[in-house]
Amino acid sequence: MMEESEGHVLVVEDDPEWRKILRDFLKEEGFKVRDVSDYEGARETLRHNPFQLATIDINLRESPRLGEGKRLLRHIKESYGDVMPCIVITGSDLTPEDAASLAIEYGIVGYIEKENFDYDRLGQMVRKAFGYTEDQESLDVQNLRRQIDIHRKNLSNLEEQAALYGKLDVPIKLVNQIELEKEEIRRLETELAKCESRE
Repeated sequence: MMEESEGHVLVVEDDPEWRKILRDFLKEEGFKVRDVSDYEGARETLRHNPFQLATIDINLRESPRLGEGKRLLRHIKESYGDVMPCIVITGSDLTPEDAASLAIEYGIVGYIEKENFDYDRLGQMVRKAFGYTEDQESLDVQNLRRQIDIHRKNLSNLEEQAALYGKLDVPIKLVNQIELEKEEIRRLETELAKCESRE
């Protein structure tokens, strides 16, 4: 088991049993976990919460091969870039060509077939995604920077939504979300400055 982590992981899996397996394992590893069952649920959750990693079932909703899961990978890549790495979970065999294509196009850090599921292998991929090193101070800095990047992207998305309204017509809920993101960014930047001063 890893040391306690501040990492937030999103599990996207339509099979309740596998969703529980992944959620329980990641929680035991010290991560904060949210889980959803489909593409729309994932998008909605991402819109309101920062995550440093996502595990994605590539065959969501029994859709065509590499359908909904691939669509979600594309959304994450376009919206969050390299800030949120992804691990693909698949119930069917991926050819080496498929895996290479996903790695090149979406930057996935790895994939696991359910038929050959291995906790140790998943743990290694998670550590790789979070950039775990021997130096805990360095790890803290990396995680804080990732969180700040995610909150900045969230803030930018919220401000774009607000810009669609007139200055006096922005919903109060949206105004509050913007202020909360700004407060969280300031808090994280203060923590980051403290960590960097200790290095």
